[in-house]
Amino acid sequence: GGPGTPFVVTGGHTYREASGHPIFLRVHDSTYDLDAVAVSNVSRQRGSQNEGTIAIDLTDPLHLFAAANPGDDVGLMITVSNDGGVTWGSRIAGAGNDNFPQGFADPKATFDALGNLYFAYLGAEPNFDLALIQVSADGSSATPVHIFLGTGVRAGLDHPSVATGPGPGGAESVWLTWEESVGGQQHIMVAGALVPPPGGNWTFTRTAFAPSDPSFGQNFGDIAVGPDGEVLVLYNVFRGTAPTQVVARLDPDGFGSRPFGDPVVTTLSNIAFNDRIPALAQAFRGLIGPEPNLAWDWGSGPDRGLVYLTYNDVATRGAAAPASFLLTSA
Repeated sequence: GGPGTPFVVTGGHTYREASGHPIFLRVHDSTYDLDAVAVSNVSRQRGSQNEGTIAIDLTDPLHLFAAANPGDDVGLMITVSNDGGVTWGSRIAGAGNDNFPQGFADPKATFDALGNLYFAYLGAEPNFDLALIQVSADGSSATPVHIFLGTGVRAGLDHPSVATGPGPGGAESVWLTWEESVGGQQHIMVAGALVPPPGGNWTFTRTAFAPSDPSFGQNFGDIAVGPDGEVLVLYNVFRGTAPTQVVARLDPDGFGSRPFGDPVVTTLSNIAFNDRIPALAQAFRGLIGPEPNLAWDWGSGPDRGLVYLTYNDVATRGAAAPASFLLTSA
């Protein structure tokens, strides 16, 4: 099959009455002869993990990397799979136990077209820097790329996201976005660099998006690189109450001479800043936001260049059933 291909679920059990009943499916991948499961515990760590990220190696789809905040304030849970997610090997990294810069939150990972793994996250006390590193294939060691200096204030820098893609002359590029408090206002920061030759120096260019109104908040962005080196940044604009704007800004030529364009409102969400999930109203991390995310189709098929956007929304403010939605650029 493929996308849009119908499939049939069959079973031999008959329920006594019509109702909502759980169904468990086994999905078999005939290409790699693997069985997928509905839920996989990739961390196998004590306590709670949250704000997870996952990346697929473009040179080997069976090679996966995932990470999340751990239950403690220092370190990050990282885990690697070499069989397409059937089995995982997890550990705590960046807690003074390896050569990872010490971290504590907001991990984000991506592979480039050559199979290099880039990992961004927030550093621990006292500076709360933003670290960008390359991680070895087995997740055991790190090579520093760049440290964006923090302000010494927790959440002074927040919610980094990292993306890779083509640059000019066939080079690979790495881009980041994050939220940074500047003069008491939330700015969306963007930084990009061409991957240097081995042993070369990284040089990042930086752009800052200030709020159009001092009373507006901006945060929780994402970034994606297009098949021709375009760069698209997405973030929330909070205006005191819902609806929240999900705003995009496009740099049409990446490292070329053209700048990022004006902000475009892609959609609205009835979720406001620091809204709580009703079922988790008393939980420490029971917060929800629109949390927009991007993906850009680099394939050779008819959907090449298509942009995918996911975000959270509710039917009405405070509704008990938040849901995730998917939009496309066409």
